[in-house]
Amino acid sequence: MIHEMRLNDLPFQKIRSGLKTAEYRLFDDKRKLVKVGDTMIFSNRLNKSAKITVQVTKITSFNSFSDMAKIYPDAKGTEQYYSVREEKQLGVVAIEFKMLS
Repeated sequence: MIHEMRLNDLPFQKIRSGLKTAEYRLFDDKRKLVKVGDTMIFSNRLNKSAKITVQVTKITSFNSFSDMAKIYPDAKGTEQYYSVREEKQLGVVAIEFKMLS
């Protein structure tokens, strides 16, 4: 299955350069569809024609971003994008990947 996600410029550039190999999101209905082996296409919010294709290698769910940050330190700060209510209601997920293009 192919999943499309938009990213701000900084995380997009970190993926492109190989510095970022996981994406951290709410474990909402869209992310629950993502499985190991699936393809994700990230597009840059600043330049919608810029895209990166990756393959999902691991999925790990957590109760909160603070729990996630204990395993994935670079996830620290992700909670600023989501409400506490959403985080508690849905949980969160770390999606690891490798670059395809």
